[in-house]
Amino acid sequence: MPDTTPNLAMPYILPAQAQKHVTHNEALQIIDAVAQMCVEAVDQNTPPAIAQNGQVWAIGSAPTGVWTGRAGHVAVHAGNGWLFVPVQDGWRVWDRASATLQVYRDGVWAPLPMDQLSGLGIGTDYDAVNRLAVASQASLFTHDGAGHQLKINKAAPVDTASLLFQTGWSGRAEMGLAGNDGFAIKVSADGALWSEALSTVPATGQLRFPAGALLPAGMADDPSLGIEGDAGTGLFSPAAHQIGVSTGGIARAVVTDTALHLSVPVTGPAVTQSPSDATPGRLLKVGDFGVGASLLLEDFTQDIAPGLYTYLEASAIGAPGSGAAFSGNAIVSQTTGGGCVIIAARRAAGTDLRVWHGSRTAATGPVLWTELLHQGRVLGTVAQTAGLPTGAIIERGSNANGDYARFADGTQICWRDLVAPALAVTTARGALFTNATLTVPSFPMPFVAAPSVALRGGFTASADGWLTMNGSPTTTTLTNGVMRVYAAVALTEDFRWGYTAIGRWI
Repeated sequence: MPDTTPNLAMPYILPAQAQKHVTHNEALQIIDAVAQMCVEAVDQNTPPAIAQNGQVWAIGSAPTGVWTGRAGHVAVHAGNGWLFVPVQDGWRVWDRASATLQVYRDGVWAPLPMDQLSGLGIGTDYDAVNRLAVASQASLFTHDGAGHQLKINKAAPVDTASLLFQTGWSGRAEMGLAGNDGFAIKVSADGALWSEALSTVPATGQLRFPAGALLPAGMADDPSLGIEGDAGTGLFSPAAHQIGVSTGGIARAVVTDTALHLSVPVTGPAVTQSPSDATPGRLLKVGDFGVGASLLLEDFTQDIAPGLYTYLEASAIGAPGSGAAFSGNAIVSQTTGGGCVIIAARRAAGTDLRVWHGSRTAATGPVLWTELLHQGRVLGTVAQTAGLPTGAIIERGSNANGDYARFADGTQICWRDLVAPALAVTTARGALFTNATLTVPSFPMPFVAAPSVALRGGFTASADGWLTMNGSPTTTTLTNGVMRVYAAVALTEDFRWGYTAIGRWI
C-alpha cells in the first residue's frame, strides 16, 4: 500500500504508527491548501523571502532554492517549512497576481479557456443559429485603453454581414453588407416587403437614395440641406411647389412652377464676357452687342462681330449715306463665308429717315450698300447716283408752267391745261380758217432729251376746231416751231387746249 493518496499526495496513517496526529495534520494542511485553491502567483520560480502560513504558489518550470526539483507542484507554506503538492491536469486556481482563473494543462498554467465554446447564453438560451444570446436591458462594449471595434465578418461578397432590428421577432430595419460589399440600410413595414433607403458606392464613398429623400422645408437662413461650416447656405422650400437656393441666409434664386426668380447678377463663363463676346451658347447680357446700351461702330470696313450698334454717318468709315451729321443704328449678322450682312438706319425725323442694306463676302473690306425705300420715302425729291435711286420713289410738283411727276427710274411726265379766251379763228387758209400763232409753253421741269408729246384742244361751244403745231419738242418747250388752231368755219370763241409730255429727267 502506498504512503500517500494518488491525487493530493496526502500521507496515510500507517498501522501502529506513532504520533499519528502529525500525519493527520499534514493531510489537513494539504486539503486546506488545495481545496478552493487560491495562489499568490502562478509560474513562480523563486521562493518568496517572507511568506505567511497557508499561502500557496504555483511553481514554474525552473524553480530555485528550496523549490528546486519541484516543477509542476504547488508550494504551501506550512509553519516554518514548505509542503509540495504535485499538480494534476485540469486543476484550477485563482491567481491573485493576475486576477484570473488559471487551469493546469499539459504542464502549463493558462487562463481558463474560452475558445471553441459551442455557445453562450446570458440571461437566455443560445441555439444553433444564435450561438451567443443575451437577454438584458442593455449591452456594453467599451474600450480597453483606447478605441473599440465591433466586427461582423462574412465569407464572400454575396453573403450578409448586417445588424437586423426587429419588432416582435419580425424584421423592420437592417443595415450592413447585404448581398454585396456596399453598405446599405433597408427598412420594412411588415418584415416581408423591404425597401432600400440608402446605399453606398464602395469605390467612391458616394451615397445613393434609391427611394428618394424627404427634407423639411427649411428657410433661407436655416436651409434644409446646408453646407457644413457655412450657415445659411443651401437648399430650402419657401412655399409649396417652390425650391430656393440661399447663401449667407438670403434667398438668391427661387424656382416656382411658373418662373425663375434671381436676386444676383448672372456671371461666369455661361454669359458674355465683353460687349463683343461672340462665343456660341453664352447668355447675352444687357449692354453687350448694343442690347440695352450704345455700342459705337466706327469702321464698317473692318471685321464686325454680330450685334446692335450705333454709328455717326459723318465719321464712321464706310458708313452709308451722304456723310451728313446724323447718327444711326446698325444690326450686324455674320455669314458662313466670313462676310456680314448689315441693316443700317439713319436716326432723323420725317423724310430724312433712311434705311440701307449692306453686305460683303469677306471679313473686311468695303460694304456694298443698297438703300431700302420705305413709306416715308415714297413721295419726295427723286435723285439718282450711278443709276441707283438715292431719293424718293415719286416726286410730284407744279409751277407757273404746269404740273409734273418724276419717278425714281428716270421717267418724267409734264402736263398743262390752258385757255385761249375769245380766240379769233377767222383768217382764211384755203378752205379752212386759222388764227395767229399761239404762245408756245415751257415745260414745268426740263427733260434730258426731247419728250414725246400728245396735244389736246377744242372750242368750248363748237366741235369744228383742232390744234396743230410744227417743229419738234425741245427739252424745255413744247415745240421749236409754231402752234395754230384750224376750223372749218370762221369762229371767235374760247379755245381750251393742253398737252402731256413724257420723257426722262435723267
